[in-house]
Amino acid sequence: MLEIATEVFCERGYAGASMNEIAQRCDVTKPMLYLYFESKQKLYLACVTFVGDGLIDAIEKSVAGADTPTEQVLAAAAGLFSFAEQRDRAWWGVIYTETMPADSAVAAATNGYRDRIYAVVAQAMAAVLPDPLDAEVAAHALIGAGESLLRWWVARPELTAADLQARLVGVLSPFLARVGPS
Repeated sequence: MLEIATEVFCERGYAGASMNEIAQRCDVTKPMLYLYFESKQKLYLACVTFVGDGLIDAIEKSVAGADTPTEQVLAAAAGLFSFAEQRDRAWWGVIYTETMPADSAVAAATNGYRDRIYAVVAQAMAAVLPDPLDAEVAAHALIGAGESLLRWWVARPELTAADLQARLVGVLSPFLARVGPS
């Protein structure tokens, strides 16, 4: 159910997704879906947790396997790409969607996962850039660029996670080598 609901939320956004469609695609009745999750908001929150935990785990494992600060920065992206390729490329959008209610438990949960992703990237950037403000700016820039890159990648099924990672390494490595220790 969570996989199907996540697909629908990613296809339609929070506001555009309907419990009717999710129930139909899950091959259950709408009352059964409500029995399990109580509300659309609680279903979305379950999807956020489902995706967010897997995403954070993939990023943290990838970064833990990196030796140098530069490799750690690039490994954060590699973990994200790997997770997206193993599950569904669009699933990351459940954390970064802009169509959910702003003042809700869902927004708090998505912000919590965003903050955890930021913390991993910021820690890696701090090891590359000695100025804390520069590291903060670079971490936010990298995350924003990563979000844009993922949106672009969803429409390019011919590129694998490894292809995307290799291209990103080619683009970012010269910059990272100039600004900090490898």
